[in-house]
Amino acid sequence: MSAAALNVNVTCLACDGVRPCADCRALGRSIAAAGHRVFRSSRYAALRAATDGTYGFTACVVPVENGEQHIVDAVVALLPDARVALATDDSAGFAPLPPYIYPFSRADYLAGRPPSEWLRSLKSRAPRPSGKSAGRVLAERSAAPSELVARATRRLRALPATHADASADAIVLLLDELAWYRASGIGFAVLLATGAGMKPEHIKTAMTASLRAGDSVGVQQGQCLGILPATNLRQAKRIAVRAVAAATKRLRAARDALRCGIAVCPDDGSDADALLAAARSRM
Repeated sequence: MSAAALNVNVTCLACDGVRPCADCRALGRSIAAAGHRVFRSSRYAALRAATDGTYGFTACVVPVENGEQHIVDAVVALLPDARVALATDDSAGFAPLPPYIYPFSRADYLAGRPPSEWLRSLKSRAPRPSGKSAGRVLAERSAAPSELVARATRRLRALPATHADASADAIVLLLDELAWYRASGIGFAVLLATGAGMKPEHIKTAMTASLRAGDSVGVQQGQCLGILPATNLRQAKRIAVRAVAAATKRLRAARDALRCGIAVCPDDGSDADALLAAARSRM
């Protein structure tokens, strides 16, 4: 690595960076080939760290789906000192972006082609382009998105303390994630697991090691409950298959000894009762 190498955070919607997925692996190789150090994480984890004041990357790549104006607002508000490559197919649909944010297509993100202008800005370490500050950009937008970012920020600051408590009741974890969803608009999945003759605490211990960084597991009414932040149904199914396989192996049980059910917020509901009922119905 040259002295000019930077620490670049590649965030992803499909994985947590521990086991890089195909969605972000190619992009990381391209950035590393340009001489920089690549650190992968979920987008969710990056925004939480930025809000908590522990985000230390000079540059980052953030994927954004169509219509996620609240995420763009959060990136502008929370990462004003980073050079951000914003992977989106809808840059024209978002409010004007500050000059230090470089939009590029999701197709290029998946193909491992970071924006050339962004890469040049990392290499030169030139001062960031002058223009409106993040605060001014947000101030010019409607009050609703600004208030959304403020509420999301307050919500995120409370999350690390809650998730750090391994003994937290599962319903507490679920209600906390629901509060974050209402503040940020970022959905999540619920994974319920139970096994005949198995203590839920044992299932919890067996499953925890195979879940992603940032996932939470608790016990609720004799069942093991996992909270999978920023996860859709397709991703939740992959996580469940891996977690069940690992748990049955650790418990020395048959694969079909564990029953699982998945529910997704907001598709299956946006309150605890609806999500738990949906997950139970699919076990």
